[in-house]
Amino acid sequence: MNALVAAALEIETQWRQAGWKACIIGGLAVLRWGEPRTARITTCGCEDLLVLKAFAGREKDWLDVEGIVARQRGRIDARLVYDELAQLIELKGSIDTKQRLEKLLPS
Repeated sequence: MNALVAAALEIETQWRQAGWKACIIGGLAVLRWGEPRTARITTCGCEDLLVLKAFAGREKDWLDVEGIVARQRGRIDARLVYDELAQLIELKGSIDTKQRLEKLLPS
């Protein structure tokens, strides 16, 4: 295990012991839940990452969404994802975002 992964594991362990539902996102999160590629490390929940990726809507983001949904199936709070995404979709004026996500993550 390299030093970066060890540090992330230590942080995640501390958060879980504190009862916080969170995950490390960026390169490590995509490695865990999606397909690997380089990125910055920040934190949020899996659902937040899905909202961010779906809203961004780039093809590489949709590949990440597919990977996250595949690896986390049954553990994703789809209702939370759609509730959080609804206002962003309205601002963006893009109903195809919701339609595309519903093909991967039924509401």
